[in-house]
Amino acid sequence: MPRVTQLPALLPCPFCGSESVAPTNTHTPYFSVECEDCGAEVSGQSFGKHSERKWHYDPEARPSDKFDATYAELPANYRKAARSACDAWNRRSAP
Repeated sequence: MPRVTQLPALLPCPFCGSESVAPTNTHTPYFSVECEDCGAEVSGQSFGKHSERKWHYDPEARPSDKFDATYAELPANYRKAARSACDAWNRRSAP
């Protein structure tokens, strides 16, 4: 079984310093990361076609919330897109 790499920890917002940052998804192999306090956002890369199944990843979801997939259950191109957004966020610096 292939090893599943988890998402990297997200750095605080480079603009307001908030640690309330999270990846978001639009049910496609495209993710972005957004600061929930000031709205700063960075996009990752899109990787290929969307899945026939409408995948959604919510890392902040409580167990009682419904969502379709954990990170480990996402198709490979969705995992790659999620990592791309997290890596882009962590490379950012305030102007």
